[in-house]
Amino acid sequence: MNAEELHVDKDKIMLCGFSAGAHTCGSVAVHWQEFEESETGEYASVSAKPNAVILSYPVITSGDCAHRGSFTALLGADASEEELEYMSLEKQVTEDMPLCFLWQTVTDELVPVQNSFLFAQAAGKEDSICIPCIFKRKTRIVTC
Repeated sequence: MNAEELHVDKDKIMLCGFSAGAHTCGSVAVHWQEFEESETGEYASVSAKPNAVILSYPVITSGDCAHRGSFTALLGADASEEELEYMSLEKQVTEDMPLCFLWQTVTDELVPVQNSFLFAQAAGKEDSICIPCIFKRKTRIVTC
């Protein structure tokens, strides 16, 4: 709508999130078609699909390796199996997912690194491009 006025290249939109925020970005990456299908207003002609996402120590799964606090905050303590399945992003990856760069530290004590492994593995099975980088650090903050 205002891309030219704001000097934004609408074909180079990238989302970046950390931890639970990475879950939000990942949700857009795997569920973007639902946003487009539901939009009927002035933004109906604008794609909801980002060109790429960066997921940083992401909360991905509601399964065995879940960061339970994130899913409780998102869905409540009494979330149904259907809701948990829908928000378990490794189960929602398709070949239409945008380019994904995913990184995490192997020693993350809050979000198990298996979250990143599950998402990268799912992307590989769907022929989606996901570039995982796993760092061996003792903290969540990685500096260059």
